Formats: sequence, C-alpha cells, structure tokens
Amino acid sequence: DKKFLLVIVGKGEWHQRLSNQIDKLGLGNYVRMVGKITGEQIHLYYESADLFVLPTLSIEGFGLATVEALASGLPAMGTPVGGTVEILGDIDQKLLFKGTEPESLADGVEDFLQNPHYYFALKQKCRLRAEEKYDWEQVVDRLEKSFLNVAPGHDKPSHKN
Repeated sequence: DKKFLLVIVGKGEWHQRLSNQIDKLGLGNYVRMVGKITGEQIHLYYESADLFVLPTLSIEGFGLATVEALASGLPAMGTPVGGTVEILGDIDQKLLFKGTEPESLADGVEDFLQNPHYYFALKQKCRLRAEEKYDWEQVVDRLEKSFLNVAPGHDKPSHKN
C-alpha cells in the first residue's frame, strides 16, 4: 500500500535477471535500474534517497558505499555479512537484516516503509558515527597509533594538521 521507488545502482551478474523480472512483474513504476554510475554521481543518489540498502551475499571486507551513505546522513540497511555487521550494528541493530534471503531483505524494507520516522530519527546518528569512526583524519590517527605501538622508541605521532 506504500508508494516507493526502488533505485538499483550498479551492474553485476544479476543485472539482466533482475531487469527481466521487473519487466515480467510489471514493476517498472516502482523499480528502476540505473546501472553503473560515476563517483561524482553517487552523492546525488544519496541526497535524494530515504534509505540505502547493501544486499551483499558474500564477505564484504569493508562497505565503503555504506559508510558513504551514512556520511550523507542517510540511514543504511545491510545483510549481516562481513564489515556491514560492525558498521551498522554499532548504530542500531534494526539496520541489519535478519539474513541474506530475499524474505529477510523484504521484511527489513517493509519495516522501514511502515516506520519511516524511526529510521529518519537515525539520520544524525548515522552521520555522526561516520564522522567519528571513518573520517580520514580519524582513520590516519588510528593507523599511526597502531604503527607506533609496534615501533619501539617512537612515542609521539608526527601527524598533525
């Protein structure tokens, strides 16, 4: 009963199969496949979206796209695989789907559609968490401290702006 538009970005091995299924089910008014986009274009999609979903099925070492969405203040949902668990679970467990099955993703997105205010209330927390944990200066400082911990005789970090 909810009106929505699902925009699928990227072009992987499922592209043609999904495109055929969208046509077969007559979902063209609800699902758009835009294919591969440039890094310069991605921010436009983050800014116009209400929710970002990373439906990865295999180990996602680190979900840069998820962090970029969070940094844009966009609530993100993802499957409980790889780095996504740490990135999203730290913000709110409801951002993690129960599994990788289509039904789990559908249940999570349906919860978003039924309770958008809950997820919109997370926008600021998403942005702040991205800044606190994944800002380049923070990452460089943590990396430098790690190196210094294994390099005896070097007490003070040299990185300062």
